[in-house]
Amino acid sequence: MKYLTLTAALLIGTAAQSATISASSDRPDNAGWASHALDINAFTPGAGRCGYGSSVTGDGCAPVIKSDPTARHAYGRLNPDGGSWVDSQDLEVLTWSVERATPMTSFSFALVDAYDQKSSRDGTLGASYFNIALMDGDNLSASWEIPSREQNSTLHWITVTLDRAVDRFDLVFNTRINDGYGVMAASAVCR
Repeated sequence: MKYLTLTAALLIGTAAQSATISASSDRPDNAGWASHALDINAFTPGAGRCGYGSSVTGDGCAPVIKSDPTARHAYGRLNPDGGSWVDSQDLEVLTWSVERATPMTSFSFALVDAYDQKSSRDGTLGASYFNIALMDGDNLSASWEIPSREQNSTLHWITVTLDRAVDRFDLVFNTRINDGYGVMAASAVCR
């Protein structure tokens, strides 16, 4: 089982909170977890160029919902539970505002097909990379990264763990342009 963890402090109000982002190749035990529907409007493109790779549908300037893993534009992205996923559309920066009416202490989701592109030969796209940052306003609270290029369709089960319940946080996905990924199958432990 592959398992990576980085920890930092999450600031909520005036108190610091501990946060961890971890990843596993195995599905987490979601007993007691509540399903979290993915809302495309919770995903906001950040600064950077629009995606223009072969997986892009439309103008590539905003994420989209996709549901056919056999489509030409899927390129290894799929939902491990079947059904739809949020496709990054090859954007460099994408922010996911995770919000629940009931505060949560843990949040889990599937990430597929991240960091599977080579660095560009001509240097125009630069080196490949992928990381996720947990943000509280402008403060970096925790981060996780894929350390090296992976095979097409690699699946990671990402879990964000907080030592105290919160009702909202932002996850910022950063990657090289035209190295897209899919996000799906989210759930949360609410307290």
